[in-house]
Amino acid sequence: MTPKITSLEIMEFRGLRQLKIEGIGRVNLLTGRNNTGKSSVLEALRILASDADPAAIDNILRYREEDMGDAESRLVDAVGLFQFSYRAFSTVSPSSPRNSIP
Repeated sequence: MTPKITSLEIMEFRGLRQLKIEGIGRVNLLTGRNNTGKSSVLEALRILASDADPAAIDNILRYREEDMGDAESRLVDAVGLFQFSYRAFSTVSPSSPRNSIP
């Protein structure tokens, strides 16, 4: 059976301090004004789905045209981002005692 994400909590990732989304279904729609974090949510899911693969992180940074430094330091920077990203994402069950942000 394929694992299913029923809720998502993103903490301290890009411009998102804390975001909790419950009741995630098979198809979901993210809407909002520009620069409110829609792409950050999708990037967080991409990193989670790739198990924080440094190549996926590098691809996201290249798409955003964010410099990770020279080729020698790129692996170190990707590993540092991996450690941050791993802490930033956690899936939680709907019965989690944490409060959601309005």
